[in-house]
Amino acid sequence: ADELSLFIGHFAYAMYRVGLVWLFYIALEPYARRLWPWMLVSWVRLFGGRARDPLVGRDLLVGTVFGVAAAVNVRLAEWLPGRLGLPPARPPVSLWGLEALRGLPQAVTAALAIHTTSAVTTFMPVMLFLVARLLLRRTWPAVVVVSIIGALINVPESGSAVVYAAFIVIVLAMFWTLLLRFGLLATVTCISIIDLLTQVPLTFDLSSWRAGAGVPTLILVLGMTAWAFRVAVAGRPLFRDALLEAEAPASR
Repeated sequence: ADELSLFIGHFAYAMYRVGLVWLFYIALEPYARRLWPWMLVSWVRLFGGRARDPLVGRDLLVGTVFGVAAAVNVRLAEWLPGRLGLPPARPPVSLWGLEALRGLPQAVTAALAIHTTSAVTTFMPVMLFLVARLLLRRTWPAVVVVSIIGALINVPESGSAVVYAAFIVIVLAMFWTLLLRFGLLATVTCISIIDLLTQVPLTFDLSSWRAGAGVPTLILVLGMTAWAFRVAVAGRPLFRDALLEAEAPASR
């Protein structure tokens, strides 16, 4: 009976996250399709069953690369203040990161849970951006308003204000570049990769007691990168010789 209660509790929480994302998307989609139609193209293709579409692969790959870069930026914001003699930042403690330390099955569960939770994390600022755009009737003022709100909400309890200011400017620039240039799929992928790489303990020392906690995350990120790259190139050669290609018709 206790195991059944645990299962129902986890299932209910999972359905809550899925339902919340679905509600956000249903509210967002009509307005986004009218204001920024390019934002949803790869997202619609992916969930329409066209997972091997080159545009889907491109946005997944871009989102993954941006996510890794942003995760490195997060770690630098935690590590740099102490090196510069500034007030050190307190490393964040993640519930799923602690869960991953319990063993390999729990590490797999944590990686999947972080991935699904990231969808909710992404849709919150996107919905706020949509509301600000409808109220202000212009895109760039809405970008400024949402950026200020996001920066204020995420102010850390410890660390250097100067380092945080530099960090948040870089992260916001990456977020808006992804959302407005590549769309929703790339943005969701980026946030997911950031959360995976910053919440789960990672180490390349395989003899460490916590090495197993990061294995599923590393496999997921590397697998996503490889698959997205393969789909994005769509069978085309990686390196082309423009001179030989130009001479080929003449030789025939």
